[in-house]
Amino acid sequence: MTRHKSLASAMSALLAYRNRPEGEPVPVKTNWSLVASNDNEPEVVADMGYERIQLTTPSVAEIMRQAATGDVERNESGQVIRIGRLRFSNGSQVERGYKTGPGGEVIAAEIRMPAGAMLGCQDRPHTPVGGGDNPQEVTASNTYFNDMFGVTPRRRIPARKGKKRNGPGFGHAEAKALLAEAYANTPKLPPITKCPPGLPAAGSRIADSFVGMQKTGKGDTGSTAWESIATALVDREIWAEALAELSERDRKTLDTVVHGRARTYEDVGLRLGQGKEYARRKGGKLAIDAANDNLASALNKFAA
Repeated sequence: MTRHKSLASAMSALLAYRNRPEGEPVPVKTNWSLVASNDNEPEVVADMGYERIQLTTPSVAEIMRQAATGDVERNESGQVIRIGRLRFSNGSQVERGYKTGPGGEVIAAEIRMPAGAMLGCQDRPHTPVGGGDNPQEVTASNTYFNDMFGVTPRRRIPARKGKKRNGPGFGHAEAKALLAEAYANTPKLPPITKCPPGLPAAGSRIADSFVGMQKTGKGDTGSTAWESIATALVDREIWAEALAELSERDRKTLDTVVHGRARTYEDVGLRLGQGKEYARRKGGKLAIDAANDNLASALNKFAA
């Protein structure tokens, strides 16, 4: 355990004093509860989860492609150690992995790869499977927008994948000159095709192009849940009783540490009226430890 982590654990009451609730509970403008319901049954949620695509590298196609090269390398013992870009163990290599420790915990370890094992393989979860928009809901939403604007539904044509052909850029005047030259060089212009009115087809959901017409959450969606208000009031009462239990010296010590901008034990001791040498050696630390322990005892007394 590190030094700072040990100090933070020992001064848990002092940290709680710094973060204690003060004043009236602030309304959060929502109907969500700040208190967890904890109504999940362990036997019900134990089997819950979501599937992911398991990404295995190298893939089967890559293995077959390297095997088709016929580039095979063997060591002095006749073991195959390379096929194309694939590497295989001779029984002495190790790779980083995980195993179960003595107490049942998962720990990192170097695992020896058996002879013939493929090196550098990875098997990890990738993209989540399932979820997304309900196709029936998307169809109903698109039908609503088509009917509202009076347009005919059109089949969405996905963009072609490949290299984009970006030509040189032209200014407004250059574009007008090029267009005029094209008109002059074309004796007969092709007929103009007028497309029927339609809606943007950039995505599968037409509603994504009309964000202002969708229902979204607002700031005033409800009031603070009564459980959250009750919890805040009880916490404030416990803190008031605990602080009243402390001595004036302990309260001054806590305020000096939290609000007095004291940077060292010596600063705390000097502001408590201690001598400079005593404050530097142990006076400030003893005062903080005493205030922290007394506050922890008072909180345990009134929170029970």
